[in-house]
Amino acid sequence: MRRKWSVLKRLSPFERWVFAQAVVLLPLTVLSLRLFGFQKTRDLLAAWVPADVLDDAAVDREHVRATARMMRFALAGGFIHASCLPRSLVLWFLLRRQRIQAHLRIGVRKEQAELDAHAWVECLGVIANDRRRVSTRWNAFDGLSPVTKS
Repeated sequence: MRRKWSVLKRLSPFERWVFAQAVVLLPLTVLSLRLFGFQKTRDLLAAWVPADVLDDAAVDREHVRATARMMRFALAGGFIHASCLPRSLVLWFLLRRQRIQAHLRIGVRKEQAELDAHAWVECLGVIANDRRRVSTRWNAFDGLSPVTKS
């Protein structure tokens, strides 16, 4: 526990803020998915993101990496157990709150006789919270990124 506090103290104010948001949002998103389902949860999160996004050239790529890192850090404590869908929804939300264009991707594949699904976030042409080749292993649906306000 002492080690975790020393790591937290070394984080930048930005990283601490993202970490705190992730710690709060992850269990709320898990609960919302269970109570209200995907569509309603996605719509609730989408209602809180700005309509405008930064040009890709204006995005601080380190903020994208730090946001994904703080999500992993929030999960590493073992207090929050979240599957790929709530993790990806929260990461998408945190990036969009920073006005960074991010896309929620949901893919499926058939493994033997079972249909399997997976979620991840793509940002600036790269996968932000999974292996780089995840999109080659899963058939992603189009048009699933939460709709932003116009």
